[in-house]
Amino acid sequence: MKFDAVFFDFDGVLVLSEPLHLFSWQTVLKEKNLDPNLLKYEDIIGVCDRIVAKNIKKKFNLKHDIDELLLQKEKVFKIRLNDKILYPKGRNKFLKYLKDNDYVLAIVSNSTFFEIKSILKNQRIDFYFDCIISIDDCIKAKPHPEPYLKALRKVSCDASKVLAIEDSKVGIEAARRANICCYQLDNRKFKQENIPYFEDFQSLLNFFSIPLVNEDSSFLLNFKNYKKCFE
Repeated sequence: MKFDAVFFDFDGVLVLSEPLHLFSWQTVLKEKNLDPNLLKYEDIIGVCDRIVAKNIKKKFNLKHDIDELLLQKEKVFKIRLNDKILYPKGRNKFLKYLKDNDYVLAIVSNSTFFEIKSILKNQRIDFYFDCIISIDDCIKAKPHPEPYLKALRKVSCDASKVLAIEDSKVGIEAARRANICCYQLDNRKFKQENIPYFEDFQSLLNFFSIPLVNEDSSFLLNFKNYKKCFE
């Protein structure tokens, strides 16, 4: 089965922006005279800002409104947007390969549209994408499948013809619940069992170029058959 579209998560996949998100939230805590180190990396991975704000409010017993916390975080994030944000090796080559071979490319993320679009423009890769589904477009965030289901409708593509690339547990769960084949890109946080796993986009490109991937992706359903590709 040939893939017609590739759906990308944003933070931790297309860009390594999660440290900036963590810094922004830790700054909010610091401004409230709280220990910023009490907020850990795992508290924000794959989690939309509204849920992070809700969890912070509960964890630290804050009287502040959730929307107020969100605005404070957004303010810090905007100030640091011009900082150099890294991205996985081989990303641009992989995007070019997909575009040159007529794949439909979409971003499906728990981040806001402003954050996504701003970073895409700064890194000059916004023209690659046919569709962006952000948290602003959804009632429910990942791990609910709604973001992926909306992307499928937006690009008029069947789930069986789509590949999702994720890094977090919530993202992988969302893709699976939408019946979309999912690969994991390594950001050194965890390895999901029984799912294709790649260190970066360069290794993914090397594998993706194999004719078998485009001709018959059903073999990916059997971990024993594809495990050797990653060893």
